[in-house]
Amino acid sequence: MQRWAADSGKIAEDLRNQPKTKVPHNKLTAQERQDILDVCNAPEYADLPPNVVVPMLADKGIYIASESTFYRVLKECSQLKRRGGSASISRAKPNQVWSWDISYLPSITRVNTTTSM
Repeated sequence: MQRWAADSGKIAEDLRNQPKTKVPHNKLTAQERQDILDVCNAPEYADLPPNVVVPMLADKGIYIASESTFYRVLKECSQLKRRGGSASISRAKPNQVWSWDISYLPSITRVNTTTSM
C-alpha cells in the first residue's frame, strides 16, 4: 500500500516494474506475412487450403513458412473460413437423404438351392 501512495497521500497507479515482453527471434516480418498472403491468393492456390498449398510449394523447392504458420496468417486475415469460389456446404435435413442396401434387390443370377452330397 505504501508503494502506491504518493507524497500527497492519494493512491497512485501500480508503480511496480511491468514485465518486459521479448519479441521472438523467429517472428515473421511484415514482408514474410505478405508473401504468404500473396501465394495463397494467387490464382493457382486461391481455392486450396494450406495443407495442400505447402506440399505443392515444397514439390517446387519453395519454402515460405510451415503449414501451421500459413493457417495462422490466413486466420488472422480472415481468409481461412472458406477458400475458393465454391458454394457453401448445404446440410441435409431429416428425411431428405435416403440410402438403401442393394444386396436384397432381385437379379438375374440364381442361387443353386440343391446341395449334392
